[in-house]
Amino acid sequence: MVPINIPRPPPLLPQLRQICRSIQQKASVGKRYIKARLPSTSAISKIAATIGTVRQARHEKIGPRKPPFLITGWGIFLLIMIQLLLIISLAALWTLSNARTGIVRVTDKPEAFYDEKGFHDPSMWAMALLWTTLPSFITALFTSLWGAMLDSLKSIMPVVELMRDEPHRNALPKWRPAWLRIPRGVLPGSTIPAVLGKVTRRKPKQKTRKSIHSTAKQTLLLDYGQLPPADGWTAFRNRHWLVLSCVIGKLLLLAASALSAMVLSAAPVPRDSPTQVRSNYFNDHVSLDITAQSMRPAFDLVSANLLYGASPLRWTNSTASFRPIALPDSPSIPQGAHNITANTTSHSLTLDCAEMDVASLLETGHVAMDAPHQVAGQNLTNVDINFSDRGCDAYINVVAQPRNSDYAFTSWQSCPIARGGRERFMFLTADYHEPRAADDIPLRRIKLSSCIPRYWDSVSTIQVPFNGTATTGRINNVVAEHARARHPFDSFFYKQFANKIRDYENWGPVLNESDYDLIGSLASQHASQHASSSASSSSSSAAAEEAGADKAASMRVVVSAVFAAYFTLEAFRPVANGGGGGGGESLGLGTTTREEHRLFIVWQTTAAVMAIYCAVLAISCFVWAYARARRALFARHDQLDCEMAHFLLQDSEPARWYCKEVARAKDNDPGVQDKEGVSLLEYARRRHDFARWECWLDGNNKLRLEKPTTAAGGGGGGSRGGGGSRANANRAVGATGTINGRAGGATATGQTQTQTQQSTAPGGAGGVPAGNQSSNP
Repeated sequence: MVPINIPRPPPLLPQLRQICRSIQQKASVGKRYIKARLPSTSAISKIAATIGTVRQARHEKIGPRKPPFLITGWGIFLLIMIQLLLIISLAALWTLSNARTGIVRVTDKPEAFYDEKGFHDPSMWAMALLWTTLPSFITALFTSLWGAMLDSLKSIMPVVELMRDEPHRNALPKWRPAWLRIPRGVLPGSTIPAVLGKVTRRKPKQKTRKSIHSTAKQTLLLDYGQLPPADGWTAFRNRHWLVLSCVIGKLLLLAASALSAMVLSAAPVPRDSPTQVRSNYFNDHVSLDITAQSMRPAFDLVSANLLYGASPLRWTNSTASFRPIALPDSPSIPQGAHNITANTTSHSLTLDCAEMDVASLLETGHVAMDAPHQVAGQNLTNVDINFSDRGCDAYINVVAQPRNSDYAFTSWQSCPIARGGRERFMFLTADYHEPRAADDIPLRRIKLSSCIPRYWDSVSTIQVPFNGTATTGRINNVVAEHARARHPFDSFFYKQFANKIRDYENWGPVLNESDYDLIGSLASQHASQHASSSASSSSSSAAAEEAGADKAASMRVVVSAVFAAYFTLEAFRPVANGGGGGGGESLGLGTTTREEHRLFIVWQTTAAVMAIYCAVLAISCFVWAYARARRALFARHDQLDCEMAHFLLQDSEPARWYCKEVARAKDNDPGVQDKEGVSLLEYARRRHDFARWECWLDGNNKLRLEKPTTAAGGGGGGSRGGGGSRANANRAVGATGTINGRAGGATATGQTQTQTQQSTAPGGAGGVPAGNQSSNP
């Protein structure tokens, strides 16, 4: 076998190494290029540190001290502008309400109702939720702003008292009540200034010098965190008139917030709008034959209306009949119930009556009487009365009998054209009188009226209700009757009416004692209902005469009402059932009157609210002047508050000294457990004279206290435990302060030292340590 020699491939490792080396060289060139183009890592770190420092400084930046916004000039100016806007708005709404009969139209207020599904309350929005809640809400918002301003003023008052002796204090003179400025001797014997002065003036106990500083009661112990009345009393006692006026303003605004709910009120107001009026009925009385038509329904309607108070017939009142009117079908007509006022034709009957003198007729022989005759066992006497009325000769016949005690009936007679040309209605009323002689007439108190009927066609303006779909026909009011459009009119209908009306007799088993026809019966009942008190007595002849006159007047009323009802029943015909006569024609323009609810200003409530706003506006101006004069003091509000808090939190030597003094004075008091933790308020409660200690800020803005100086005497000491003959002359404590004296109360040093502080060695019951020790804390 011959061996085969296969050539070896070249080695790969050197080639790979060469390739990697070339790649590394290219990568190093790229890094050098990047480093040449980008900053170093240390520079980026410095930039990031600088940005963080700036951001931290921005967060830790302390801005300028500013007082609360609502007691600054701009804040109070904002409140004044809001009040002026409210006052002007109320005045404008008041003027608009009076000028336009309401401010704006509002939706009708639905009534609550109950059905099988339960109680259904009306919509809250429709029940004036807007105009009752919105004014109260606006006033409540302003009251909250006012309360915030009042809280700011309460917090600033201790600072104002501490800096009472600052130069800017005189920028605005401090107001005092006039009754406190009354000089002595002006009102001899008067005790009013003295009594009232005890309320607001502090009563110093034998002050040896006049102090210009405030007291601890008005600064450190001042507490306004109570109800407004209590805060007002506190401000009054401390003579903080600014706070007192603001408290009064807040109480007034609370009342205004309740009154504002009644500033606006909705009321129904009639609103007129023009519309076209048409009639679907025509008058057919010219050709209508009524000989077969009964008048009994007309009499029944008049009886129900005049005697028993029922509603009259549709399109009829007690004096006239009116042509029915209606509105055309149009979407422009307002929906809902309203009234229509328009002109229409009216038809009426009036009677021109003349009273006959029956006594003269008896003397002249115009009254004739037949001999009595027996009919069914009754003596009957025919009495004929002949008379002449305005050229027309007429007569009336009365059948007198004992069974009929009184008479009231109607007669009718036509007159020739040569004798007046008009028919006559005659009304007679009389009483039966038993004759004493053969020639005596069995009637007395005879009243006879002769009337000329006059029929009128006229144009009247009426007002009728409309329920949204059709008119009801009830005449609400006859607005006017146009005299120029009134003219007499005769027709066969009128003549038949006058001829038939006398034929309707009154009958019934209970009417046997009276001789009435139907008109006479209605007139007698109508007269009895409207008779005066003098006519109610039947024993007086004058009253009987008046009753007879009332019956004659009632007859005229009844005839007119019967004609109006009968004309409406028989003369008008709808267009659908007839024709001619101009049916369905337009009557012209009318007016639809609809009651809509409009919003009004209630002037009593509005006047009260505006008076409150004006009073609060005056208080705001006073506060603005006060804050402007003390704007430099208000700017230090936060700084001084921090200093007072530093003092009250016992983070100073004077506060620790007070606590230790109380602890020593009450060492045996089991209620005091932490003797080093007694607060300044606890100290003030145990030391009743601490409220009178003077409190102020010195030139270095350090809080200082000084016990008031009293003269030598045998009175009790200022401390609770001691009772020496004299109180300490001077005791002042500041951020670096001094207390001089002896336990139990002794003679004072007479001056205030500002660079020493007393040690707290054990002492007597008075709480003032014995000995002095200087230090510079």
